[in-house]
Amino acid sequence: MIFPVSYGIAFVFGYLGWWWMSLISSSEPGVANPRAYPFVGNALDFLPHKLLASLEYYRKAYGNLVLVRMFSQRVFIVADPLIAREVLMKRPKQFRRTRLSIYTGKMLNINLSLLHAHGALWSRLRRSTAPSFSTMNVANKVETIIEELDSWIARLKVASQEENSVDMTVEA
Repeated sequence: MIFPVSYGIAFVFGYLGWWWMSLISSSEPGVANPRAYPFVGNALDFLPHKLLASLEYYRKAYGNLVLVRMFSQRVFIVADPLIAREVLMKRPKQFRRTRLSIYTGKMLNINLSLLHAHGALWSRLRRSTAPSFSTMNVANKVETIIEELDSWIARLKVASQEENSVDMTVEA
């Protein structure tokens, strides 16, 4: 069965209408909700080559809490440490990582990290790593952290001068 062209046009306009209404109705009070493109949302702003620039722009233009769309998902970008603490420490079960974040973690082979884990795995990792980040432990490690960072920066400078590019995936 072949659909007439008018059905295709009606579908496209219907989708665009649904997308626009969902964009308007899904905004949260007090949260910036920048305009997005049909189908992809704000995903084009977060391509790997411009991720940091986009995050910086969104922070300056919209504030500490921004609601963006990644395809059909709503994603909150949090730039305020107090809000991040609320999300990550006080109510972690209410806020899940996006499927894209989980997929990215698997592709980069870092899916077992605290940033990419969720659910029971996240709880187990959080309990086992929490003592390392206590105020006393961090204060005792500051000199070592500074020495390691200085060493790493020096190594990156040498590598970048020799090779003109450094594979940050390996470095990470």
